[in-house]
Amino acid sequence: MWLRTLLLAAALAPAAASQTSSSAGTVVAPPAATPQGTPLPTSGTVANAVGGQAIVPGAPDLQLLGGLGSGVYELVMNDTGTAWQESFLIGVPPVPVQPEAPLLVVFHGWGNTHQSILTQTTYFHEARQRGWYIIAPLGAHKYNYAIPYAQQNVQAVLEWATSALPIDDSRIYGVGFSMGGGNVANYAARHLDPNRPRFAAIVNHTGTVSVRDVYYNAVDTTLLDHVDMFGGSPTQFPFEYAQSSVIDIEPTRNVPDPDMDLARNLIGLPMFTTAAQSDPLQHLVRETRIVTRWLWHLGGTPRYREEVGALHTWDTLDEWTACQFLSNKTLDTSPLGTRSILADRDATYYCFDVEQDQAGEFTPFRWNLDPSINRLVLDETENLARLTVDTTAAGLDTSIPLKVLLGTQDGQPEEVVLDGYPAPPVNVLRNSQPVGGGSWSWDAVNETVTLYEADASSYPLWRIEP
Repeated sequence: MWLRTLLLAAALAPAAASQTSSSAGTVVAPPAATPQGTPLPTSGTVANAVGGQAIVPGAPDLQLLGGLGSGVYELVMNDTGTAWQESFLIGVPPVPVQPEAPLLVVFHGWGNTHQSILTQTTYFHEARQRGWYIIAPLGAHKYNYAIPYAQQNVQAVLEWATSALPIDDSRIYGVGFSMGGGNVANYAARHLDPNRPRFAAIVNHTGTVSVRDVYYNAVDTTLLDHVDMFGGSPTQFPFEYAQSSVIDIEPTRNVPDPDMDLARNLIGLPMFTTAAQSDPLQHLVRETRIVTRWLWHLGGTPRYREEVGALHTWDTLDEWTACQFLSNKTLDTSPLGTRSILADRDATYYCFDVEQDQAGEFTPFRWNLDPSINRLVLDETENLARLTVDTTAAGLDTSIPLKVLLGTQDGQPEEVVLDGYPAPPVNVLRNSQPVGGGSWSWDAVNETVTLYEADASSYPLWRIEP
């Protein structure tokens, strides 16, 4: 039904207007070349040069551009929350898995578009024959390197798809090659909100998991230096490059920076990483090996396999093999036990809403949830202004005494907000001593208790007695 509706809308709606400005809304000279040194068009706008399209005022939010045969359709989303449109392909299975089907999301490589997934791989055929839906997003443009606006575009498409189609939210899978391998891993690491689409498992094929390393191996950096990309070098903008990566490889020591690794967010996520041993882009083979070793070091269990081959191509990994690896995986939603997270922005991570002290910096935090003793341990925090806990999702019981043990790395004050308190607590203690209203508060409207911790460097223990 939805496809028939979109087909009718497409027949009645005008085509998108031509591109007239850059993503920032003003004409900016396009960069001269891609990181591989390939010349870009020398006239027009940045979006034209990199194969993207700016949002068109007044255009429909979603347009069906047409069918590409065999249950595959191309659409364009005009309202993504960024300045860039998002073009994408969607494949509808002839017989979807019932009652809800898995969704496979495939990320294209550097310099290609979403359409290359249909022409260079058999993922659309493989997924549709399994009864899966499949989406190939553009990610704003051909050279996006997981930059935040590209990831936001992908999120907008996945949120539309999971709301419009009978998709099993616990079986959303990601695959990517080259730049797309870095993109799928970065998306998995940065999108951990249980109320939004998350990946249950991913396949990283020779991915650009460290954009800083890509920069220092680039033939021409003008595209990465451009204002519509990172705006300069990794030395000038270290956070921005690390935010679009999974590990941040230090060029002098050739190891990940332990303070800038979003890889820690992937621990527990089933991941298959592969590369061809003699791939001519040897820096990407090296990145693949380094990220795998780093995940093993952190306690992860990614599957790793090197293929025989001397080409940089999708073909060194069989599509059936990739889908077979993904096929029996389901999303691990449990926040219990001990986990470490590196937050890159104000967002929800599992059952925690993070508000940062300072935007444009990372916020690390670690937690341990033990419902058997009704306790939350929150420590190793930096750049954290406020953390709001969904106590039900965390497995905590606010009808009995609840313990919160806090620790910080930066010595700055922070707030911990706990929901599930329709009435004010009878008593709040810090290190077994009752504390007054200046140290905590109760919000009747939101039914929350907020703990105001001035100094958690000595691991104070809070106790809330309902």
